[in-house]
Amino acid sequence: MKVFLPMTGTSKPEESTVGPLISADFGCIYNDEDKAYMVEPHSYDIGNIGNLCVQLKARGVKTIITEGMPLLTYLMCMDMGLTVYKAKKASPVENILLQEKDELAIFTAKDTVVKGDCMGACSSCSSNCAS
Repeated sequence: MKVFLPMTGTSKPEESTVGPLISADFGCIYNDEDKAYMVEPHSYDIGNIGNLCVQLKARGVKTIITEGMPLLTYLMCMDMGLTVYKAKKASPVENILLQEKDELAIFTAKDTVVKGDCMGACSSCSSNCAS
């Protein structure tokens, strides 16, 4: 099975953190057959979730582990048949270990609700969003 992890920080899974799907610095695919991480910094169209889902499916990815994502991104992933798990730890490596032990929760629509920061677009939540 192949798992996609959006990462922020460095391109090394041991030193980076799992970030939100649409604002990650890097994309990483973990292949459980050979226990290898493949980081390709500019290979994934993270800014376009439709393209990203197609790219991931073409590479055999069926699972995403992420810190967060907006509702429409979540729905697109579901429509494309991808299973999304909520990251429990900051480390990609630790999250893979938890996923292998079935200790990560499935990401739900409720997980797309971000309290207090509107996914980073606003300084506070209100009906008028202004940066």
